[in-house]
Amino acid sequence: MGSLIYEDLTYKTRGALFVVYREKGVGFVEGVYQKFIPDFIIDDKIIVEIKAVKNLTDEHRSQIQNYLKATGYKLELLVNFGHSPQIQIERIAN
Repeated sequence: MGSLIYEDLTYKTRGALFVVYREKGVGFVEGVYQKFIPDFIIDDKIIVEIKAVKNLTDEHRSQIQNYLKATGYKLELLVNFGHSPQIQIERIAN
């Protein structure tokens, strides 16, 4: 079985997201790629899309697939701060 794409960087990013969650604050970095504005781009490799909804839906996942196809990036983290009782993170690879 092969290793995960950007495993170490993903691990560090997930750790940072939990810190943000605990502190109840979110900062946004804007960047324009292929006519959309991602919430975060990590190390020019990973897109991080932030949501604050009760549950993630297939519509959210479809949006992420479109971002990956448009940019050529291989990985996106879909992060939901609205899920209870804890943060929800989905790893979506292209």
